[in-house]
Amino acid sequence: MARIRKDVTDAGKYKQIKFYPVYENSGKRIPDAPKKTQKTKEQMDKENAKRSLQQAILIINENFDENDFIISMENKPEFAPKDYEGLNAEWSAFIKRVKRKMIKKGLNSSLLKYFVFPHCEYYKSGAKKGMPHFHIHGYFSAPGMTSDEIMELWKYGTKGRVEKFKPYMYSPEAFAIYASNKSVGKQKYWKSNNCVKTITKEEPNVTINRDKLRDLAENRCDDKRYWEQQVPGYEFIEMDALYNNYNGHYYVTVVMYKKSDKKSFYEQSKKNAKPNLTYAYIH
Repeated sequence: MARIRKDVTDAGKYKQIKFYPVYENSGKRIPDAPKKTQKTKEQMDKENAKRSLQQAILIINENFDENDFIISMENKPEFAPKDYEGLNAEWSAFIKRVKRKMIKKGLNSSLLKYFVFPHCEYYKSGAKKGMPHFHIHGYFSAPGMTSDEIMELWKYGTKGRVEKFKPYMYSPEAFAIYASNKSVGKQKYWKSNNCVKTITKEEPNVTINRDKLRDLAENRCDDKRYWEQQVPGYEFIEMDALYNNYNGHYYVTVVMYKKSDKKSFYEQSKKNAKPNLTYAYIH
């Protein structure tokens, strides 16, 4: 016999709700494919990338909000690192400079926090055409420091930017999705050790059964009003529903964000969309 489990993950103002089938007695997940099913490397890579991005979004929203920054740290060609290792060394040196500056200002440097994605693109013109261009996009918190002070400490003929993280303007997911697209290296992202991980809890006494979950999946996918009634104080962002042909069950994920007096994500995303930084979801 199966029952429907409901897991809730709170990451700062971001809330993720998942419904999925488990065995009634053991509580273990019901298999979604035959035991001997072999997945291709491409399928595994795609699943791992999606899982990694979902985890990144949760950690980002747990640790960063509108008081913090999104950063894009780039260099002029003559200062650009030649490889991934060079970028890593450059980033480490930058973090040390920021900490020294914080100490000099009488700030608590242990509060410095970051979650960034190393990027690699290729020069399309000029003397370095075809050569790799390594740089960084991500999230940064250095309480007491201004964006200008942080930018000044990059010191590599910068072409980058430091600006406030605006989850109510572009959604709490959009920049993370954009920043992760061209992430490179063994570690797809770098984060400071003081980034707090999220905790997922099972909601007890769930009354949703298989038929009710099917109804949610088929009829409530874009029902903003319904979900905001179910979770007061939160704005509906998206719902993703998948049907598994092997076990005959639906898997539903709902994403919401704590309400603000600002305009909704939908209004802001349409009004303020920028190239390469569009309102986006994980599917």
